[in-house]
Amino acid sequence: MDRLLTSFIEILRQTESMYDRLSAVIEIEKEAALDSDINRLTSTGAEKQSLMSQIAGLDRQRTQLLQLLAKALALPPNALTLAGLTERIDPPYKAQLSEIRRRLNKTVDQVRHSNEEFRMLVRHCLQLVQNTLGFFQQRMDTANVYGASGDMRTRKGEGGRLLSDCA
Repeated sequence: MDRLLTSFIEILRQTESMYDRLSAVIEIEKEAALDSDINRLTSTGAEKQSLMSQIAGLDRQRTQLLQLLAKALALPPNALTLAGLTERIDPPYKAQLSEIRRRLNKTVDQVRHSNEEFRMLVRHCLQLVQNTLGFFQQRMDTANVYGASGDMRTRKGEGGRLLSDCA
């Protein structure tokens, strides 16, 4: 059981470290977006993807260890959570696990918040681009409008007549 707990705590530490790195990458990504630096934006996106893959691998390992711990504690595998595990283990591991759980929750919340800020930044930038394109499209659009009298008008002020005065 001690070996399982030690491995489990180490996986959680590695996960926390990955989320810390992810948070830093998201901050760099926000700066790159604000600076319109496409190269840095692309590289941070690739780094973010790599970190997410590593976190997914650590999560699989954590799940496997949690299942082994649940079996050792004679609990259903899906019923054991970090909080539940903290309540059922000996004091030396209990303090470590409790501290890591607290820090990991804080780090994940920080990543979630940074990611939300970046999402809002990207959405705002896209809205600005759409508004700018709409402005130029409206100015360049030469759709003809036919008036009630048969006059043809364009948005550029040019005119014409749809019907002639011939009978």
